[in-house]
Amino acid sequence: MIDLKKAEKLAMHVAKDAGNIVLKNTEKIVIVKEKDKHDFCTNIDIKSEKLIIKEIRRAYPKHNIISEELGTIDKKSDYTWIIDPIDGTKNFMRNIPIFSVSVALQYKKDVIVGAVYDPISRMLFHARKGGGAWLGKSRINVSKTRKLEHAFVYVDIPNIYHLNKKDAKTALNRLDDLVTSSLRVRSLGSGSLGMCDLAQGSYDIYFDLTSHTKFVDIAAASIIAKEAGGTVTNLEGKPITRHDEHFLATNSHLEKQILKLLGKH
Repeated sequence: MIDLKKAEKLAMHVAKDAGNIVLKNTEKIVIVKEKDKHDFCTNIDIKSEKLIIKEIRRAYPKHNIISEELGTIDKKSDYTWIIDPIDGTKNFMRNIPIFSVSVALQYKKDVIVGAVYDPISRMLFHARKGGGAWLGKSRINVSKTRKLEHAFVYVDIPNIYHLNKKDAKTALNRLDDLVTSSLRVRSLGSGSLGMCDLAQGSYDIYFDLTSHTKFVDIAAASIIAKEAGGTVTNLEGKPITRHDEHFLATNSHLEKQILKLLGKH
């Protein structure tokens, strides 16, 4: 196993540097690729991504890299860096100040390091396996909420237009159940920040409603949530993988309740 403190420091450093580049280029946005009619890649996504990849390859030239825009660099390693250069690109494009840079390191199937940087607030969330979860230099923990009716729920709703009628109905039924069963439901357009807010106790539950949140979006946040005392699973209550359709994070106290609620559909 590599030195996790060193890897965590690198993830923090590159996430922050990339985030500062993103922030400095808010007036220079150009769409360079339309993934579909509702999903875009900008020149700033690419610029952020290139900086992160350059620094990772300098420090760990034999590691794999999976990146949101440029794809996969496969070195046949057990270590894989997972990068989202801007999580919340459409917010960024519309001058909505809710977006982040996300950098994670996975060993085999286990995410072991994560850093998520919000360049607007300058909040840097980070964690390494066994080292706790942190916001800057302050330790963070999930909430102690034990009743679903008292819970704040963060719902990620990307690409709902891709769902067929059956899956769309299931998603909307689940959303209705969440709204009626919890205290509040929020959706702000950055899954990584939503899961990090769960890690610091602002939310009690995070759920990917449409199954179109990508593992790359929440990989770094997942280790942060777990190290803060939360659970991160699929809808069967099992540890997440890159191939799962849904991602669910809880403060651990509400895990059984929310799995039962969502499992109705």
